[in-house]
Amino acid sequence: GEPVAQIVGSKGFWTLDLKVTRDVLTPRPDTETILDALLKYRPDKAKAYRVLDLGTGSGCIVLSVLSEYPNASADAVDV
Repeated sequence: GEPVAQIVGSKGFWTLDLKVTRDVLTPRPDTETILDALLKYRPDKAKAYRVLDLGTGSGCIVLSVLSEYPNASADAVDV
């Protein structure tokens, strides 16, 4: 009953390979649609965007955003 990603300790998300443990939810492929939308509506990858990720969980979204936008900065918050 344990997810395969937790057994092997990693999960691919977007272009990243993330470490996965029982402490966070495993990144899901359908969450990648957020990144598709972001790239569509904010195509300038050179701009210094500021990103806020509330309830960041595994951090998969904010880490992927930062990998796509090298000049961006981010604050990611979770419990």
